[in-house]
Amino acid sequence: MQDYDIALTALHASNGHLERKMEKLHTSTLSLRRELLTLQMHILSFRHEQLVTWQADILTRLIEVMYERQGRKLPWGAVGDDKRREDVSKVYVAAARRIDRRALWAKLGLTTKYHQALGKYAEVVDFRSSDPTRTETTFAQWLVSEKENSPRMYDFWERLYPICYGRSVDESAQVE
Repeated sequence: MQDYDIALTALHASNGHLERKMEKLHTSTLSLRRELLTLQMHILSFRHEQLVTWQADILTRLIEVMYERQGRKLPWGAVGDDKRREDVSKVYVAAARRIDRRALWAKLGLTTKYHQALGKYAEVVDFRSSDPTRTETTFAQWLVSEKENSPRMYDFWERLYPICYGRSVDESAQVE
């Protein structure tokens, strides 16, 4: 009977030790979950910032292509020799406003929703890259990865890829 009591006491002690370890693991798991949620929020915030840049870049490229197709030149004379970023942005905004909805359809086959996007260009112009082709691949990769989650967004931007970059979203996503 004494051996049984000793074994039972040891079993209770071991059980208590395991319960404390489980509590520590539970606390650690909750802490890791909080940290993971914080990280996910930071990633989403960062992706949102990138998304605005990607959208600004493809719209910048759309403006350039539209002007090329119309045989027009962007009004760089308003900028002068010293092309400051703010001045270049103003030129692009002015150019976007000068693109006619009917011309957008006639030259590129783009519907009113793209003209409306150009109308909102002033809201994103400050986020554009210095080279609108720089973000082609990363935006395409993101669009392809989000195709299932955001099909309308994918469809909207996917239509611009052949026009702005000369290849489909899928082809652009594969560019190294």
